[in-house]
Amino acid sequence: MQISLCATLGQAIIWTTRAGLTPERYQKHARRLFKMRLPRLTCSLALTLMCISLHHNIQEVQGNWAALGKVLFAGVTSTLSIASWASEGCLYFQEICAFKESIPELENRAKGYTQSLSADANALKALYESNVDLYNLIYSATIKNERIIGSLKAIEKYSHGILKNLVYIANVDIPAMDLTPGDVEKTKQEFNRIANQIETVEKAANRKKIRDGLKRFRALTGTGIMYGNIAYNYFNPGPVSPVSPAPARELKTKLSLNTATGLKQRINSMTKYMANYPRFSNAVNAAVFGTKVLMAGIGIALDVKNARRYREKLSQIQADLESIIADYETNRARLDTLLQDQRNVQSDGEAELGNVEETFLQNTEYLDILRSSRSSSQDAELLNVPLFTASSVNKDNIIDNQNIYIDYLTTRVDELKAVYSRVDMIKFITQFVQSPTQAKNQIPLSVLIMIAEGMDPTVTRDIVLYTIADALPNTADWPDMDPTTGTLATVNLAPYRGVS
Repeated sequence: MQISLCATLGQAIIWTTRAGLTPERYQKHARRLFKMRLPRLTCSLALTLMCISLHHNIQEVQGNWAALGKVLFAGVTSTLSIASWASEGCLYFQEICAFKESIPELENRAKGYTQSLSADANALKALYESNVDLYNLIYSATIKNERIIGSLKAIEKYSHGILKNLVYIANVDIPAMDLTPGDVEKTKQEFNRIANQIETVEKAANRKKIRDGLKRFRALTGTGIMYGNIAYNYFNPGPVSPVSPAPARELKTKLSLNTATGLKQRINSMTKYMANYPRFSNAVNAAVFGTKVLMAGIGIALDVKNARRYREKLSQIQADLESIIADYETNRARLDTLLQDQRNVQSDGEAELGNVEETFLQNTEYLDILRSSRSSSQDAELLNVPLFTASSVNKDNIIDNQNIYIDYLTTRVDELKAVYSRVDMIKFITQFVQSPTQAKNQIPLSVLIMIAEGMDPTVTRDIVLYTIADALPNTADWPDMDPTTGTLATVNLAPYRGVS
């Protein structure tokens, strides 16, 4: 009889839910209903209505732990205490009524203990969140440092190749300089001393056969090329040298990644600890959010099945309150240990972040050298790159500054790669047409153009002719052939010779 009536009540409550009634209007409507018809089921309905209002008043709050995953602290927002939810419910299970007597007393006692732990528990939560952010920053900034170094290596390689080819195709002289990357002021002084040679490099690189068809050509400044070549030779001394300094530049980022991995493991150890000790985890969460945190997932007791789960949840709440009381001293000691661990992680992480910032600044020397060039004012993108100093770079802006630098270096790499492809192609064509075999059996111009296009997609017919004319000053013309019809022709080289 009681179960049947309860089902009827459940239907009535569902109907009122659809009608958009608030929990307060539920209760008013229910009191009127029970006074008229069902006084014996007041206890059950109160419990049912209370469970429904839970749906409206409780939300679970989850923390955000970035890339490190597991949520350690989760709370509920409610103005109701645990005891207020355990006040009725004897209709299905008598044990629910028993909680009315035991839970309020346990909750009051547990509150005293959780409030005593509250300050340290909140400090632990804040430290953990801060350390997760610190780890993510160190890792991200280190990866970006690796990208910066990779771009610098590409710039150095292309600069070395460009200068080496210019020595061959334009007889450029490379002055001897005893310089090493890192001494910016000495490098600037040496570059001032060899200003004439740097200008010669720029003039050679600005020949029409080199610059034509290249959309972005400002990268090819003598200062940038010279410095890139110096850095390349320094970090790649060749097989004669027993020691190469190249690994030292990359070692710092590898050490930072290793340190970051260690920090992550130490931070994750707290996640594992709280997962392995749920009683301690419950106590810490209760200390942070209050004992109402234990109500998460309490459910709605609309029928026997749900009421059983409701009873089991109340039983678990009671057990959790008892463990909070019984484990207080142990929890206090564990909390102190975890706090100290996280303080150590924070200290070590901040020290490593300082190393990451230093590595970034050490690899911005290229910008300083470029700014010393007489043509730097013509590089609009360089002018938009801020000055990176120890006082201007910090944990709040290092990622943004690295991104600015990476964007600039990426553009510069693309520019130098295009120039290198051009001068490498010119060197190849020059050597090819000067070979003894070509003096007897000259390959048609159309075939040379196809070969050149394989090395430099931006090459044109005129560029190949400029190259042939400069390579063979005593040759009047060069054979050509229409690749479609096979028609033979000759091209006069005079108009293409010495064009600057």
